Amino acid sequence: MFALDSSALLAFLYGEPGRKRVAELLTAAGNRTALRLHRIHLGEVYDLFYRKGGEMLAEEMLADVRQLPIIFEDRVSPALMREAGRLRASYRLSSWVR
Repeated sequence: MFALDSSALLAFLYGEPGRKRVAELLTAAGNRTALRLHRIHLGEVYDLFYRKGGEMLAEEMLADVRQLPIIFEDRVSPALMREAGRLRASYRLSSWVR
């Protein structure tokens, strides 16, 4: 089993360093390898796409990611994940406590 975080997913989506390794994991997923992503990390990526291009771009990213062989973890509902991403994007909120 492997767990992805937001930086790994972003590297894959943007073609940044690490993309090749994530692509290898995605190819191996299902063939005795489970690939997991916590919904909180997906919310962070949603936030970045929302800031960059609005809700439509963020929703397109979600649709693309849902096609990947990834198991999404957490009891956070998809609606709550979206709302957290929208709020972070709209009010420039950070998950870091200072």
